[in-house]
Amino acid sequence: MTRTSLKNSLDKNQGVEPAEKIFDGLVRGKTVALVAPGVIESDSGTEIDAHDTVFRIKFNGRSAMPDEKFVGRRCDITSHNSELLSLAQIDPAKSQEMFKDASDLKLIVAKRGTFANSLGVPTHSMTLWPPTFLTTGTSGTLALFETCVKLPRLIKLFGFDFYTRREQYNPRLLELYRSKCFTYSVTLPSNEFEFGLSQSGSSKIALAFIAHDLKSDFLFVKNLYELSGLIDGTPEVLEILNLTADEYDMRLEEMLGDW
Repeated sequence: MTRTSLKNSLDKNQGVEPAEKIFDGLVRGKTVALVAPGVIESDSGTEIDAHDTVFRIKFNGRSAMPDEKFVGRRCDITSHNSELLSLAQIDPAKSQEMFKDASDLKLIVAKRGTFANSLGVPTHSMTLWPPTFLTTGTSGTLALFETCVKLPRLIKLFGFDFYTRREQYNPRLLELYRSKCFTYSVTLPSNEFEFGLSQSGSSKIALAFIAHDLKSDFLFVKNLYELSGLIDGTPEVLEILNLTADEYDMRLEEMLGDW
């Protein structure tokens, strides 16, 4: 179903359905595959697409996704930073570029702000932010918490590495993020996403620690996993969630290297 036909069907049914109601219908009592933009090395595509709902964090169209055998094809929900959505809101061409090849996209989740249907897809603004200790939770934690609030039957995490890998995004998404067109449109330096084995790359990763308290973020998700009964993950994800706090610290130090 295309976005246009989705909108038409809703218009015929007493106007455009509120985004909150769409979100509730996609999540409550459902199995949700929550797919991070990190690296997925196992053939998880079939399993991801078999969930009732597929929620992809920072989805930028299928052209910016790895091979389907790793990550699947479906995308019912995506979430983005409000700053990027604001740029897309005032630039229809950018909005079309962000969500091209996304005919099954039903909902966008924004961190904050009001977008209504100005992006061509109903947009839900987050209502509750997770109580991480020092700073804002990462995009993955925010999406996870917002989904938990709607009481799904199960959330399975794919591609979550909790910043224990140097490359924070999969190669296809990095290709987009490193393009001059993208960095120019969001007014970022051309080398913003260079996280390689160098002092410069390590310093860029370390700067991210200022914006996000990664340890409290990790512990928050770990507690949800251990106590809620709502969360599952691939073996790679669960291996990290089963680390102690000190072991997680050591993993971050190993990732940063000697710089």
